[in-house]
Amino acid sequence: MGVDDGLKGPSLSSVLSDSGGTVPAMKRCHTILAALALVLVAGCGDDDSARPPKATDRSDNAAVDKSTSSLCKQMDDADGVDEFVDDLPEEHRGAARMLDVMAGAMEGGEATDLGGLADELGDSAGELEAFGAWVEETCGEDSAAAVGLRMLPLVAGLAAAPTDEKYCDALRATFDTERSDGPPDFSGMLEVAPSTHRDVIERLAAFTERAETSGEADAPGGAEAEELGAGLVGVGMYAEARCEIDGAAAQMGLAGAFLMAGEDLGGDSNPGTVDKDPPRADISEATAQLPAGSGVGFEARTVVLDEEAGRKASIVVPTGWEVNDDFNLGVEPPDGSAFGFMTSISLDDGCDGMCVANDWEERLRGKDGYIPMVTGDYEVIEDRAPAGSDGAVLVLAEDGVASRSVVLRWDDEVDHYFRCEVNLDEDDVELLEALTTACEAARPNWFPVED
Repeated sequence: MGVDDGLKGPSLSSVLSDSGGTVPAMKRCHTILAALALVLVAGCGDDDSARPPKATDRSDNAAVDKSTSSLCKQMDDADGVDEFVDDLPEEHRGAARMLDVMAGAMEGGEATDLGGLADELGDSAGELEAFGAWVEETCGEDSAAAVGLRMLPLVAGLAAAPTDEKYCDALRATFDTERSDGPPDFSGMLEVAPSTHRDVIERLAAFTERAETSGEADAPGGAEAEELGAGLVGVGMYAEARCEIDGAAAQMGLAGAFLMAGEDLGGDSNPGTVDKDPPRADISEATAQLPAGSGVGFEARTVVLDEEAGRKASIVVPTGWEVNDDFNLGVEPPDGSAFGFMTSISLDDGCDGMCVANDWEERLRGKDGYIPMVTGDYEVIEDRAPAGSDGAVLVLAEDGVASRSVVLRWDDEVDHYFRCEVNLDEDDVELLEALTTACEAARPNWFPVED
C-alpha cells in the first residue's frame, strides 16, 4: 500500500502465500461446505439452496423430529454442525461431528492433530460417503450440503495417504517458491506423486497449464470445479499432516474455495483495472462544507490500496496530511499540528473475509458482517446510501457526540468493496460533515461510481 506506483495483478501463488496460513474469516456458514473450506459455493444462507426433499423411508429415523425440508435448509444455512447434528439419523451423527473438527483445521485456528485427523478421515471414508448419499437422497443433489459431501471421499483419500518423502520435497518446493507469473507448478510433482494423488495432480497441472497458455486461469464449472477444488483441499491437508508444511491446509483450502466459487485463479475478478488510474475525485462539495475559519483545505490524491491486485482510489484529504501505510492505509495530520491525536482517515479495499463477488448488502449487514461490527455500541445517527453507487454512509455518535463516520461503496459484480472511515478527536468533531463528504467523493478504480 502507499502512494501510486507500478502495479501487477495477483496470481494463485500470491493468493496462497498472502493468506498467511489461514482461511480468511469467511462467514462461517459452517455447513458441510465449511468443513471443506469450500463455503463460498454454497451461497451461505441463500434461500434457494434448500431443495424439495425426495421421498424416503424414514421408519428408522425416529430421532429426526423436524420436517425433512426444514432439516435440509438448516444444514445449508447453519453456523455450526451443532445446530443440526441432533436432528440427523443417529448413524450419521459421527460423520457430521467429524466435519466440525475438519472445519477448525481448515480455518487454521486452534492447534489440531492433522496427522490424526487425516488418519481418521481415511478410516471414516465409508461413513462420510454414506452420509453424503443420505443428504443427496434427502435434500437433493444440488443442495449445498450434498455438493460439499460429494467430494469428501476424495478429500479423505488424499489426506490419509501415507507419507512419501520425495513427494513431500516437491510440495515443499512449491510452497517455498514464489512465482509472480501464474499458478504453482503442479506438473513438477507428476513424477513423484504417489498413486493416490497422481490423478488429482494431473488434473491440477492441466488446469494451470491452460492458465499459463492463455495468460489467465478461466474458472471451471460444474463437476470439474468440484473435483479441482476438493483436490486442492485434500492435497493441502496431506501437505500439512504428512509433510509438516505449516499452513498448507488453510492456504490450499482458500484456493479451493475460490475455485469452487467460480473465481479466476490467475488474477482478481476485476481485470482491466491494473495500472489504470481512478477518476479524479472532486474536492468541491467537501470544501463547501468546511466550517468558516477552520483553516483546512482539501486536495485530491491517488493512493494504492492493493499493489498486486491493482486496486487504487482517488481520495479527497486535507492539504498537508500525511499518508501512513505501516499497517492499513491511513491519512493523518502532520506531527505538531493543532489536530487531536485521534483524528485520522483510514481507507482500504475490503472483502469482509469473503473475497468473491457477492451480495455485499447482505454480507456486510449480516450478523457476522462488517457493519454490525463497526457500529457496535455507537449510536447510528445516519445510515443512507452514498450518491453514485450501492453502499452505505454511516455517521456514528458516542455519548451523544458524532465523531466517527464510515463510507462504504460496493458493486455486487466485484470481489472487494471500498471503505473510507473518519475518526475525530473531540476537539475536531466540527469537521465530521466535511470529512464524511470527502470520503464520499473518493473514487475507486475497480468499479464505476456515477457522478
